Amino acid sequence: MSDEDPPTLATLARSLGVHPSTASRALSPDPHVRATVAAATAVRVREAAERMGYLPNRVGASLRTGRSRSLGVLVPHTSEFVVGSIYEGLDTAAVERGYMTFVANTFDDPAVRTARMAHMRQWGVDAILYADARHGIEDLPRFAGTPCIPIVRWGATPHRLHPDDEEGGRLVARHLVDRGYLDAAVITGPEHASTTRDRVAGFLQEYRRLGGHVDDDLVLASTFEVSSGRQAAVSILERRLPAAIVTGHDLIALGVYGIARERGLEIGADLGVVGYNDLELSAHLSVPLTSVSWDFQALGRAIAIETIAWLEGREERVEIPVPRLMARASTCGGEDER
Repeated sequence: MSDEDPPTLATLARSLGVHPSTASRALSPDPHVRATVAAATAVRVREAAERMGYLPNRVGASLRTGRSRSLGVLVPHTSEFVVGSIYEGLDTAAVERGYMTFVANTFDDPAVRTARMAHMRQWGVDAILYADARHGIEDLPRFAGTPCIPIVRWGATPHRLHPDDEEGGRLVARHLVDRGYLDAAVITGPEHASTTRDRVAGFLQEYRRLGGHVDDDLVLASTFEVSSGRQAAVSILERRLPAAIVTGHDLIALGVYGIARERGLEIGADLGVVGYNDLELSAHLSVPLTSVSWDFQALGRAIAIETIAWLEGREERVEIPVPRLMARASTCGGEDER
C-alpha cells in the first residue's frame, strides 16, 4: 500500500495482529455486535482506526447485511420548532444506537411525500418515518421491503407514537372552567392533522361536560401560523366577544394577541387566550400565555428507540410524554398562577 492509498480493514487488522472480522465487529455501529469483542481489543481497534484514518465502508456493509442502519424521516416543515425538536430527540437516540437519520420536508403535500419516500427508498433506508399523515386517510404508496411508519400524527389507524393530545384538550377545559371562563371559541389548526382533531375533541367534550359553552360556528380551522390566527380571530370577534379563545398552537395564539391589541382588548381581563405546545417565547410575552406543554425531544427519543427495537426483532416500550397545563396571565386575570 502506498502512502496515498486509504487504509483498509485488512491493513488495520494486520497492524494489530487480529482477524479482519474482529476488527469489523469492534467498529460495528451495532452495540450488540461490538459486545462480542473483548473490551480491551475493541479499544485498541478504535484507537488504531482513528490514528490511521480508517473509516468503515457502510455501503459495503449494507450490501452484505441487507441493512443500512439508517432511518428516513419525513416532516411537514423542518423550520417548525416542535417538529425540529422531535427530530433532535429522534436523531440523538438513533445515533446512540448506531443508526443515522436523514430528514426531508414534505410541505404537508401527499404528492411530495410520495416522491420523497421513493427517493429515500432508493438510498436504502431501513424504514421511513413520516410525521405528515392525514387524518382518516391511508394514502401511502406500497414499497416492498421498506416499512413506512407514521409518527406524531396518525392517518386511518391510531398509533402510540404521539402525545396524548385529547388529554391536553381536557386539561385546557378544566382550567378554563376552574377560572370561570364558561363561553369559548376555538381556533383549531389544520383539520387534516390528527393532533388538531384530538386536541379539539378532548377540549370540547370535557368543556361541555363541565358546563362550558361553545357555538359550533365559533370552532374555526386554521394553519399553524400567526397570520392564520389573526384571520380567525377577526372572524370570531366580528360575530361576538367570547370569554376565551382556545387555540391549537401558540403561534395561532400570537395572532389572536395581535388582533386583541388592535381592538383595545386586554388579554387575561377582557379575553382569555390559551395556546398549545408551550413555545419558549410564550412565557415571556407581555402577558404570558397559558399553554399546554409536553416534552418534544422525549417523544423523538421514544420514536427512535421503539422503531429500532422493532427493526431488530425486539420489543421495547418507552414512556410517551404526557401533557401539562402551564397556567399563566392570559387566563389568570393578568397574573401568573403561583
